Amino acid sequence: MVPWRRWLAAGLFWIVALPGPVGQAFPPRRTTAGQDFAVVAYLPDYRLDRVDPRAAVGVTDLVFFSIEARADGSIDARRLSDKALKILERFKKENGTRVHVAVGGWGRSGGFARLSQDARARARFVGELVQLCEKYGLDGVDLDWQHPRNDAENAGYAALLAELKTAFAPRKLLLSAALADWQDPGPRAYQALDRIHVMAYDHDGPRHATFDQAKADALTFVERGVPRSKICLGLPFYGRRSTDSQVESSYAEILARHHPQASADEAGGFSFNGPETIARKTRFAHDEGLGGVMIWELGQDASGKDSLLEAIRRAGR
Repeated sequence: MVPWRRWLAAGLFWIVALPGPVGQAFPPRRTTAGQDFAVVAYLPDYRLDRVDPRAAVGVTDLVFFSIEARADGSIDARRLSDKALKILERFKKENGTRVHVAVGGWGRSGGFARLSQDARARARFVGELVQLCEKYGLDGVDLDWQHPRNDAENAGYAALLAELKTAFAPRKLLLSAALADWQDPGPRAYQALDRIHVMAYDHDGPRHATFDQAKADALTFVERGVPRSKICLGLPFYGRRSTDSQVESSYAEILARHHPQASADEAGGFSFNGPETIARKTRFAHDEGLGGVMIWELGQDASGKDSLLEAIRRAGR
């Protein structure tokens, strides 16, 4: 999902506290396809033990980031340790949250190009993911190949997704993928996916995640014929330095250091989304009949009344 610099970002680390009383998740709205509005939150392995599972009230789907695909179709699931599995199980027990595992991400996508071109490697990959989900009681898999480079790789990606869907559907496993607006794996891929997590952030320029940019990103997939109920609009819980996009900071860090107002999207030289923009984007997703919203990532949130997840909850009531 994110470049290596997010993994190594210096600064404060936060234990996310309970942002509201347990049980005050907003009542689920329905999408145009009759499904519940999803609130999908990524949580990376390097921040998994810094988040209180009670902070996930209102999160319908937690995506553990991430395991890796090898070129031969085997998977490297070392990060899905016994400790990680116990923590993920707590999220399920606390809130009934579905738990998925992400495969890939920036710096973790090296195996996709070769495995996608080899039918045997694809079959092995599909089989190992099915076994992983069944062994650990996972609810689905999220693919984050960053990034296919040509038509052949896009075609291989579409084939891989279609084969995963064929194996997943009878087992009621969910299949999603993280995509930026400029990525277009084509109709076969869109048909196979249950959800598309639109990475509506990291745009060029001094402000990387404005409301207008997010709106355009979501509608790009609508224009390609993707059902609105499959689209989850990505919301950043971090900011980028306006003059140097290589420098990032979590929303919790920005709040602690610069004390922006809830209406602000810039402070201390960083561009981010404050609570009012997060709420506005959530209302847009509701009003447009989208399938939900997606958060990168839960461990970057502030606590209590300043929580961005709380802003999503309020917008959904």
